[in-house]
Amino acid sequence: MFRQLGWMLGMSDGAEKLHYILELPAGSRAFLHDVEEGLPPCCEVPAAAAIYADDMYVERSFSEETAALVPSVRAWLTNEYEHNGLRTGGARVLDRLIGLARGR
Repeated sequence: MFRQLGWMLGMSDGAEKLHYILELPAGSRAFLHDVEEGLPPCCEVPAAAAIYADDMYVERSFSEETAALVPSVRAWLTNEYEHNGLRTGGARVLDRLIGLARGR
């Protein structure tokens, strides 16, 4: 990913250090689980995620792919906020996410 998105090159050293701290194999993309081995049991709880359509830090497709990996996640795609939705729209964003997680 760091090579694909040139502006992220400066973050590659930090990512490598994090992999070392977490004792992950070099070059591994897995952090908390390996998708091919299945999801951990915690992924069965209701959850919600805000996906910001115009997020300047996270590619929208990455967020959508990640949300799709967890069957219990209900995603909210919005262009009302950018990366900092909780900070700028706190109560409204949190209410929406809690409602989604509760099936509303």
